[in-house]
Amino acid sequence: MTDDPKNPQDEALDNWEHNPSFQQSPVDHFAPSRLPACSKRRATLLGIFLGFWGVQRFYLRRPALGWLALVLCKGGLLAGFLIWFLGGAVVPGLVLVIGGPVLAEVIGLADAMSLQSGRMSTDGVGKPLAP
Repeated sequence: MTDDPKNPQDEALDNWEHNPSFQQSPVDHFAPSRLPACSKRRATLLGIFLGFWGVQRFYLRRPALGWLALVLCKGGLLAGFLIWFLGGAVVPGLVLVIGGPVLAEVIGLADAMSLQSGRMSTDGVGKPLAP
């Protein structure tokens, strides 16, 4: 540093007046207008291949059925294996092990069909889906 007392970076800011025109307005980064559009093709592929986890619903910003599919898949597997191995009941255990993920995948396939038929044309915040 130099010993120059008039160095602008060392100047005290006590005497500066407040000018609100220089301030930036706060930005809502999660406003619907700032969110990118979801792709209909990508959501369809997610519904077909990862629908048993509800991934397409999270992608489309509609998480309610996504959580239901995730709980059906994982909860059905966990409860089925617990009943099967710890409880010794093979048939009810297999019903839960197979039935939970199958029901969750039905949600994914139904979403893929509704996306392709045009019944689902907006995402969870109301933005139209990109092709």
